[in-house]
Amino acid sequence: GLIDGALLSGLSLWILVVAVVAIAIGILYGMLGGIMEFVLYESLRSERVSIREYAGRYADLGLRLFAFRFVLGLVGLAVVLGVVALFVFSVLGGPGTFFAAFLVLFPLFLVLALVGGLVNLFTTEFVAPIMLIEDRGVISGWRRFWGVFRAEWLEFLAYAAVRFGLNIAAGLVVGLVVGL
Repeated sequence: GLIDGALLSGLSLWILVVAVVAIAIGILYGMLGGIMEFVLYESLRSERVSIREYAGRYADLGLRLFAFRFVLGLVGLAVVLGVVALFVFSVLGGPGTFFAAFLVLFPLFLVLALVGGLVNLFTTEFVAPIMLIEDRGVISGWRRFWGVFRAEWLEFLAYAAVRFGLNIAAGLVVGLVVGL
């Protein structure tokens, strides 16, 4: 009993340490990714690459972008955990409850995943460049983008649909080439 408890306690500690290190690496990666996004945009805009200069200049915008995405990810995680919890409780309620919960939760999950994906896509491809060009924060960039989006929402949704289709096609081609 004592040896099993000590082994389990030691194993739990290692799992916790690995989880904390993985989360820290993920956060650092996300922060650097947000900053480097602005380094890319400025390099394209100025036709000159200077990683250190642009990283220093746009670190604030990159960290704001990371924070926005982090909060968006936490909201997405909360939605997923909420749907899973409701799903588990519905399973415990029996087959009728499970089926009713599935009919409600699955479409809800799809809608929320779609909205979250669109917010992330539009933030990356439209709001972040606005942030750079007009020296705005994420929320201010979204306010600026929102007027354009409302006026041309069908065009933006068509853009997202085409981009999604091209990503699937590219994935299939790469998978086929790797498979061969």
